[in-house]
Amino acid sequence: MNTPLQTPPEITTPLWRLAFRPGFLVTGLFAIIAIAMWWYQLETGFWLNAHYTPHWWHAHEMLIGFGLPVVVGFLLTAVQNWSGAPGTSGRILQCLFSCWLMARLLLLLWPEAMLWALIAESVFLLIAAFELFRRLWPKRQWKNIPLTMVLLILGGLNALSYSSANDAVASTHVHYAILWLFMLLITIIGGRVIPFFTSIRLSIDKVTPLLWLEATAIISTLGLVISLVLGNPLSSSLSCILLWTAGLSHLLRWARWQHRDIYKVPLLWSL
Repeated sequence: MNTPLQTPPEITTPLWRLAFRPGFLVTGLFAIIAIAMWWYQLETGFWLNAHYTPHWWHAHEMLIGFGLPVVVGFLLTAVQNWSGAPGTSGRILQCLFSCWLMARLLLLLWPEAMLWALIAESVFLLIAAFELFRRLWPKRQWKNIPLTMVLLILGGLNALSYSSANDAVASTHVHYAILWLFMLLITIIGGRVIPFFTSIRLSIDKVTPLLWLEATAIISTLGLVISLVLGNPLSSSLSCILLWTAGLSHLLRWARWQHRDIYKVPLLWSL
């Protein structure tokens, strides 16, 4: 049985009590700013930074600026339920998202500071990985500890994104690899959450996962990440095989989770 979750008494501001709150909030606010900037660039052709192309910024910021806070916010909140320990909060959470904000400002306001933006994002990911690991390891949460490695791999891919900023082909492969790494997280988390929520809301037995099917979905999705990092485009023979394998395995997983009553519950059909 999990131990009761306690909020440290010194954390008085609700925003900093749970990681998903600042994570989801900054994502929403940043989306408004980024869309406005991208629209302005498309309409006027003006771009304020000569050290990278607007296309690189667009792809990088959609994944790291927009997607990453959602991922980290979710993981550092969900780890409470996985481990029974209080999640990241207070000053550590403030430090975490200060790094994210610093990287966004550096990329926009200080063109020569790409290295410092990379360092800020790397610190963000290292803190997040450490905060996740230190709650999972004492509880021997073997099935969740690999999520820490996913964050570290994401840090490596982010560094490749910066190093390929002036190479359109290479940066495209890297950004697709980051996108598929996010898909890997959704594959892992979705495989647990969707059958669980379905069984709870419909009061039915949870679908027993097939280990070979779960492994196929995860390995094929991870294979796409590796293939793209190695420079294989999505149109290559290897990528096509992996895409078909991932698509069919995900389709079979989805079919096994179906129930005639899920469409009566918005939470379930949206998942």
